[in-house]
Amino acid sequence: MSFNLIDEPFIPCLDMQGMPCELSLRDTLLRASDLRELRDDSPLVTVALHRLLLAILHRNFGPVSLTKWKELWSRGRFDDAVLTNYFEQWHERFDLFHPERPFFQVAEINVTKRSPSQRMAIECNRENGATLFDHSMYLFPIAMKSNEVAKYLIAEQSYALAGGNAPKGFERATNAPLAGGAAVLVQGETLFATLMLNLVPQEPTKEADLPAWERVASPCSDSSFPSGYSDYFTWQSRSIRLLRDNDGLVRELLHAPGRTLDTPAPYFDPHVAYRLDPKLGVRAISLTKRKDTWRNSAALLQFADNDQFKAPDNIRTLATLGSTAIPRGQRYQLLVLGFCNETENAKVEFWRRDRLPLPAAFLNDRDLVEKLQNAIGHADEVGRHVRMAAWKTASTLLSNGQTSPDKARVAALVDSFSPDRLYWSRLEVPFRELLVDLPGESEGDTEHQEVAVARWVCDTLKPQARAAFDETVGSLNQTGREHHAVTLGREQLEKDLSSVTKPHQEKLNEVATVHRA
Repeated sequence: MSFNLIDEPFIPCLDMQGMPCELSLRDTLLRASDLRELRDDSPLVTVALHRLLLAILHRNFGPVSLTKWKELWSRGRFDDAVLTNYFEQWHERFDLFHPERPFFQVAEINVTKRSPSQRMAIECNRENGATLFDHSMYLFPIAMKSNEVAKYLIAEQSYALAGGNAPKGFERATNAPLAGGAAVLVQGETLFATLMLNLVPQEPTKEADLPAWERVASPCSDSSFPSGYSDYFTWQSRSIRLLRDNDGLVRELLHAPGRTLDTPAPYFDPHVAYRLDPKLGVRAISLTKRKDTWRNSAALLQFADNDQFKAPDNIRTLATLGSTAIPRGQRYQLLVLGFCNETENAKVEFWRRDRLPLPAAFLNDRDLVEKLQNAIGHADEVGRHVRMAAWKTASTLLSNGQTSPDKARVAALVDSFSPDRLYWSRLEVPFRELLVDLPGESEGDTEHQEVAVARWVCDTLKPQARAAFDETVGSLNQTGREHHAVTLGREQLEKDLSSVTKPHQEKLNEVATVHRA
């Protein structure tokens, strides 16, 4: 009873006509030029499968430099002979149920307690009681087919959260490589292009960069510092053994801590952006409930050295390639995928798959990225003014005219209005349009860029701020006191908006005057 990932279909893809198909490892890589994309319902599985493919590509092709990268890119497909020879050499190690070396697992685990198969599936009900996407009972294992459990096994090694009680003889489990940050992938027109755009060149390392299936040591006793991308992308953060029943389905498994990613210095993931905090140090940018992904887009595109952000290395590599390999007019998609975990418990609150347009012009124009950051900064400033206007209304309502109301009560009332939430929810589509329009038709078109930002502020942010206030706080108009409180809040909003929009409105007036002349 075997299921070899090299031969058996389990990777969900879309062909060039957009039709879904499921392919083996070999067919996915050999047909990458004829496939549109790799996409699973789970964004975590989607990322993990991309990185499995990238680990194989790094092991076989490098590349060790931008020159080698360009050579691979110019071929338009991956070398069939190289991949075929590699899969023949390591064919046995890709068997999901091999008796001695099961793929991405540990054959012998000193664990007696069995866990249900859905322990590896974040969308299923977990032992901590988080029911996000289904209502299955954790105590009743879900029967999974081999192609399903293979995907969850690969995703678990990339996304497992720290926490819980470790089995006897094991140290407490730590976070898997991607548990603390949002993965950023550049998507091209084909799967081949997508894999290449995320294949970051790396110089040869002193220690051989081996993926999990080529390593000799067990995950628990192996080095805690990655030897390279092939090692890192196949990091066995958990010791797992799938238990297959006689009917061929997997209902239970053995689960324990695996390799500890405990490095003396930050190991920068090539597909993650980082925030450089003077107090907290280096922190991976993750998905949060308070901020939509597009509001971090400037940080994701900071390809140049910056004292606040470090963009993903795949973005920085594209910027280094220059306009000869990546034409300025080329447009890609930026995929940001991951989950939100804002509590101390190993509990996932939501997952997300966001897609943003990525004009190549941003990749080598520092001034353009700065203008994008300024545009987002203006949105943040206006959002604060919307909330301050709501605060003015709420504090006036709760005041008895002599003493200031309790701040906690005011905050609770403002939160019940949530004008800033409505404001932000209406900006994502206009921001996507700004992202595409901002570069202009030619490099260094500062006039166009300044006008685009001015229109963003005056024609988008200002009216959306007014609408968000009027549709939430402004609905309080039943009594004279409420009318008075709303009027004071609206007056403050108009005053604050005027201070933000004034220089941008002057710019638009200047342009209009020139056009009329």
